[in-house]
Amino acid sequence: MLHDQPELVELAMERCDYIHARFGHEQGPQINDPRCPWNESEIARHFYWWDHILELNKSRGVKKIYMSRVWTGTLYVNFTTK
Repeated sequence: MLHDQPELVELAMERCDYIHARFGHEQGPQINDPRCPWNESEIARHFYWWDHILELNKSRGVKKIYMSRVWTGTLYVNFTTK
């Protein structure tokens, strides 16, 4: 997912100050269920992106970043940069 565009993804993450927490996939905007094992790679990719966005904001001195969740399961949580 976006593996062919690392520079553009990095640029977008550097400018990100809000996360709309939705697990997407190659063929659509949202996976059907984050608990399903076939979604593991998409979930890992999104967590990598979100963690990286948090670190980039933290390095800029940002104390909070806003994240809205889509699915109400335990995998979607709100983060602060501590």
